[in-house]
Amino acid sequence: MANDLILYGAYPEVYLQNQPDLRRLMLSKITESYLFKDILAFSRIRNSQAIQDLARALAYQIGQEMNENELASRIKIDRKTLLSYLEILEQAFVIYRLYPYSQNPRREIGRKYKVYFVDLGIRNCLVGDFNPLNVRSDLGALWENFLASERKKNEHQLRIAPKTYFWRSYNGSEVDWVEVEEKVTSAWEFKYGPNAALSHGGRVFTKNYHVPVELVHPQNFMDKFI
Repeated sequence: MANDLILYGAYPEVYLQNQPDLRRLMLSKITESYLFKDILAFSRIRNSQAIQDLARALAYQIGQEMNENELASRIKIDRKTLLSYLEILEQAFVIYRLYPYSQNPRREIGRKYKVYFVDLGIRNCLVGDFNPLNVRSDLGALWENFLASERKKNEHQLRIAPKTYFWRSYNGSEVDWVEVEEKVTSAWEFKYGPNAALSHGGRVFTKNYHVPVELVHPQNFMDKFI
């Protein structure tokens, strides 16, 4: 089930379809009609090509920290327009942003954020890649995005709204997901490999904040995280 959701997303009509070719066709139509027509018309965007280019650029950068100036330059728009387009995509539930957790700005990155897609089927359609997971070079990013989006959906269903972050220090130590709810902090690290172990970043986070970091992988994600 998880593999199908990672490849084709969770739109009901797509999820209930068994034929991969039809799934891809449906996602293409959803992307064109919803993302590139309905949203653009509703938002009255003049430069429709720029927001399409932005959506595709973001699809290639899931789980990476965003450099707004670099991204704006690549798409040939100014930073103010970029921020406006990001806001539109977020309000339309195409993407969401995850901001950094920091209690020590001198040692930790505190400005750049990550972008994830609410539905990975849309993301994979934008990059034109529905190859099996075992041959994907972006498998780690897909797994990270999948867990993040499913966690958000679960929180919405449970009607809870913890503050969520990622953590990264300037020396490269990183934890994928940090939650703070009623002053209680929890942390997780996402790994797809079957023999994965907690990284140095997880141990550093625990040392700095006295919060244990749990490892989330395909064999335990339903119990540990979702």
